[in-house]
Amino acid sequence: MIQSNSTNRSVASNSARYPIFNGKRDTRSRTQEPYNAITFDQILSLIQNPTCRPKDKAPAIMATTCLHPEARRMAYLGEHGRFSLIAMDIDEGNHPLEDVHSAVAAEFGEVEYLIYSSSSAASDKRKWRVLIETADDRSAEDHKNAQSAVIEAMGVRGIKCDAALRTPNQPIFLPNVPDERRNAGVPIFYQWHVNKGPKLAGLPPAITARMAAFELEAYVREEQAKKRLKERTKRLQDGTLTPIEWFNQNHSLVDLMLKHGFEPRGGNWFASPFSTSKGRSVHVFGDCAISYSGSDVGKLGIETESGRALFDAFSVFKHFECGDSRDKALDYCEEQMLMAAFDEVSL
Repeated sequence: MIQSNSTNRSVASNSARYPIFNGKRDTRSRTQEPYNAITFDQILSLIQNPTCRPKDKAPAIMATTCLHPEARRMAYLGEHGRFSLIAMDIDEGNHPLEDVHSAVAAEFGEVEYLIYSSSSAASDKRKWRVLIETADDRSAEDHKNAQSAVIEAMGVRGIKCDAALRTPNQPIFLPNVPDERRNAGVPIFYQWHVNKGPKLAGLPPAITARMAAFELEAYVREEQAKKRLKERTKRLQDGTLTPIEWFNQNHSLVDLMLKHGFEPRGGNWFASPFSTSKGRSVHVFGDCAISYSGSDVGKLGIETESGRALFDAFSVFKHFECGDSRDKALDYCEEQMLMAAFDEVSL
């Protein structure tokens, strides 16, 4: 097992400071006080002695250096955030520490990075977090593309990373082993590795090449979306909606969500029936909803670039009432459209 016995750095750290908070629900939006900060050096000093807190109170950071009270809001980060951390969340594959280390080294070279097991890891269910600090920094959009490129590159090397970390305001949990995963105060399972080397000066060419491809794809998708919106507007004016558009226009997304187990959590927020925590994880805006719970991905709608589930009323109907059969759902829509058209003619 690779496990360093020293966390001394080979080069001096810059002064990058990252917002630290306790659990994913901890926010400064109400108090409007800046977030407390932690440096990469301080994280390194913590890696040998993980905290012992419940998961909902565990220390977490974000990859941004923004400490503003609104730093956890994506709208604010998109405009003001700068990012100098690359993070990986590896929850699948049960990979040995050595395999993760080898894959990271192969992709990034012999630079400084750290690996540590997550709070829910076990000897037969190994999970890892990887942190790499870069000497340069990036905008929120470039950070999202960088994270997407890293996830893709690691996947090619057989290491599947959680897509949630594509989202710039996603919490990154620091070393923590809760009490229930300890024996007489000692972690039952906890492994770590600090790779000594120079700070990563800039993202490797293979990663930046992938980032450029993502930027091109995003441009193409945006142009296609504009075209679809223009076509949909024309169909609305002409009264020639597609079956899915007709369904969404004639069925309430919220009503269908309530019918199928989504629980109100105030405002436009809901708890997903697939979520175990039952917290505020689904936000409705207009005729669509986006889920911040990974449990909805692959079940409802489509997966966004940031690894979220984006869905509409038709998606809810298809999953819950048609056994996830698109053909069955479309047959129903077309039948109902014909009946509605017949009723209008009869009147």
